[in-house]
Amino acid sequence: MAVFNTDKVADDYVVSTPFLNKEPGLLDTVNKCFPKVWDIYKLMRSCDWTEDDFNYTDNIEDFTNGPTQVSDIMLKTLMWQWESDSVASRAPTIIIAPFNPSTEIWTCEQRITDNESIHAATYSEIVRTGVPNSNEVIGQLLETTEVIRRLGLVSQTLDKVMAYSRKIAYEQKCEPYEAYEHLLLFYYAMLILERIQFIASFAITFSICDSGLFQSIGQAVKLICRDELQVHCEYRKEVLREILKTEEGKAAYQKLKPTMEAMLDEVIDNELSWTEWLFDGRSIVGTNASIVKKFVLYSARDVALFLDLESKHRFVKENPMPHLIKWFDIDYSQSAPQENDVPNYKLGTVSNDDNGEEFDL
Repeated sequence: MAVFNTDKVADDYVVSTPFLNKEPGLLDTVNKCFPKVWDIYKLMRSCDWTEDDFNYTDNIEDFTNGPTQVSDIMLKTLMWQWESDSVASRAPTIIIAPFNPSTEIWTCEQRITDNESIHAATYSEIVRTGVPNSNEVIGQLLETTEVIRRLGLVSQTLDKVMAYSRKIAYEQKCEPYEAYEHLLLFYYAMLILERIQFIASFAITFSICDSGLFQSIGQAVKLICRDELQVHCEYRKEVLREILKTEEGKAAYQKLKPTMEAMLDEVIDNELSWTEWLFDGRSIVGTNASIVKKFVLYSARDVALFLDLESKHRFVKENPMPHLIKWFDIDYSQSAPQENDVPNYKLGTVSNDDNGEEFDL
């Protein structure tokens, strides 16, 4: 495989499939074959921010003098979010590259991978500057079985797809139907991670912050939630739509639908078990294990409906945590800069649409 494919001719850049194209040559924006994916890439760019946009030192006071149960729940939630975003910041681009994706998909994957690195770095910075005895947290994370187990199914799926990706990279060939089966599993695993597990985790963080504690953590996670819901999840869905338009993708879906339904149920089971463990002997004002479980089933319903999947669980149709809308919807409220670090901004959102008209000022 060459760094630049000099054998590609102009017609080769007009692609009709999202993956398994000829080896990369020009990064081509002349032929936008998947414009919706490109729009998502541009949206991701407009949402740019960094992990040090917030000062997390005020959280030391809350961790030190706040309710111990609440601090414990917050820390364990942060530990899992740190672990899962560490995975999301590395796996996708490594996995996708050998499948020769279109320019739009490759560019969007790179941007989202960079964004996930910011998310992981944010949790790391929260621990480094806002948690007492921060050096002990890494050890606690690696030793807490429940934290590691919660990501188990997604990690196992990504490991499986990565092994196949390395195989085709080494052999320089693949069977298209087999390749699309792995691609379908990859994007589905990322969707259930981001749309169900991440969102359920954010609900815990926001419930604590809604009580007035850990405000800078809440503002940072608000940005992370915006990225996940408005960009990452929509991107995963759009690529899945493109996969399911192909003959190989349709065949993969029919073959793997029972597996996908079993994965959905297993993730839901893991989330419900995690919630039971997290609230065992601990509590937070404004919510409890029962409410969070309903929120898990509310979030999972979106994935099931999108892919027409059946489940042994009974989904929840109404949001059981409507009081958190101001946290999940980043544009719900506008803080004055002197009150809080303001998270709701985008870059490059001013456009020139005057068509060259001159104005008399």
